[in-house]
Amino acid sequence: MIVFSNRWGIRYREVWFDELVTGGQDIVVGCQRIGCPQGAKLTPFHTLVIDLGLPPEDIFKAFNEGTRYEVRRAEKSDGLAFEFDIEPQMHLNAFCIFYDAFAKMKGLSPARVEHFWRYADAGHLLLTRIVKDDEPLVWHAYICAAGRARLLHSASLFREQDNARRNLIGRANRYLHWLDILAFKDRGYRLYDFGGWSSPELGDVEKLRINAFKEGFGGRLVSEFNCTYPTSAKGQLMLYAKQMKTMWQQTRAGKR
Repeated sequence: MIVFSNRWGIRYREVWFDELVTGGQDIVVGCQRIGCPQGAKLTPFHTLVIDLGLPPEDIFKAFNEGTRYEVRRAEKSDGLAFEFDIEPQMHLNAFCIFYDAFAKMKGLSPARVEHFWRYADAGHLLLTRIVKDDEPLVWHAYICAAGRARLLHSASLFREQDNARRNLIGRANRYLHWLDILAFKDRGYRLYDFGGWSSPELGDVEKLRINAFKEGFGGRLVSEFNCTYPTSAKGQLMLYAKQMKTMWQQTRAGKR
């Protein structure tokens, strides 16, 4: 649960999964929740999760053949080191620099550093990485709450590499997911969440490729909601103002 205020003094409470919502805020931002209050603005969210209550061998058997092969090869032959950070403040700047380079290659927005620090200071952020010869190959960032580890970002720099290096990084990424799964299981987490699954109906080739990568680890598809709703008059006014601004921007764009 993360509490913060904007520049107008509006208090937000961000809650994930089945965290309880307490008082003391103007607006609640619910992330991946099964139930939201009537009247809340809902956005469907789909993701793949792995039940960490299963034995490790059963989790691994659910991987497809290609994913199992890549994980075994990375473990036996690639000389990779695993780092699981329980104090992300020590490595957050390094992660953001790495992620921004990845985002630039992919045409994505840079890291929202203030959000990462907010999660870290609240004790909900965890970073992991795979390193070879002291060089990070892949980073993962997770938000951890209510017994669930949810992937926020996976970053790797491979587009300008030769084929052998690209293949190594691909194996390292799958291996990191597997080691993360084991580490979270050992720490008593209930679910490993891949952080989203896109509907094939959208026809986005890149998202379908990412779907296929995640589906290689097995898991089950779950449907949840993101929601936002006010809990005070100030919060209601703020959300109404945002809605009016969005409508004005859309109308203006339509006239161009």
